[in-house]
Amino acid sequence: MNRSATTSVGEAEETSNVGTCGLLSLGRDKSLAKPLPPSPRARSLAGVEHRNLTKFVTFSRDGVRRETVFETDHLWSQVLCFERNQSVGPIADPQADALFTVVAGEAIFLADGKRRRLKQWSTVLVPAGEKVSVSNASADPLVVLVVAAPPPAARALSG
Repeated sequence: MNRSATTSVGEAEETSNVGTCGLLSLGRDKSLAKPLPPSPRARSLAGVEHRNLTKFVTFSRDGVRRETVFETDHLWSQVLCFERNQSVGPIADPQADALFTVVAGEAIFLADGKRRRLKQWSTVLVPAGEKVSVSNASADPLVVLVVAAPPPAARALSG
């Protein structure tokens, strides 16, 4: 696997600046951009759960590995790890929108009747009800982060 992808994901937890800056620019007028004042919630993440995604990256020759990162009443996320020539889908959920982000590798997405090849840090939004298939597009391992809201029905997760 691409070591820089693994490192950058793991370090994001330590280097992120969650909630302490406002918009960097508003339209084209840079003079309107101002940092937001720190709020008590921005200074403390005590009530916020966090995970290091690298701990969820595992591969299997038997099929795509799926590791749930978070699951709440409102949101669900999972890391999918693909070896060469592995794929999932088609999968769909009539209630949940899903965001797929390529964390490492290259993927082929088939959604809405269109084929898209996405590289690291590219993302695709699949609206509720749309079918999607994901395949590893290279000889290198593929890692995809899926976030869905509301959490998909159990039947939609297999595929």
